[in-house]
Amino acid sequence: MLRTSAVAMEEIGQSCRTDDGRLDDMIEDAASQLDRIQNQKHSLTHPEGRSAAPTLQGTLLTDAARLLAGLRSGRRALSQT
Repeated sequence: MLRTSAVAMEEIGQSCRTDDGRLDDMIEDAASQLDRIQNQKHSLTHPEGRSAAPTLQGTLLTDAARLLAGLRSGRRALSQT
């Protein structure tokens, strides 16, 4: 999921024109992967509310969600120009 997000960021940073359809597909693919991972993480939470996943994984998921939000926001801004 992080790799897919990174590839989408690399696509935006190219000097040639970004393929809109390809970029949309990459962002949506990364978002789907993030949703799946977050759902798996929630299913691993113990009844008493402690997560079975290490704190680092939670931090990476939070950062990935922020990255995807930035990609989507930037994507919308690019499409309006």
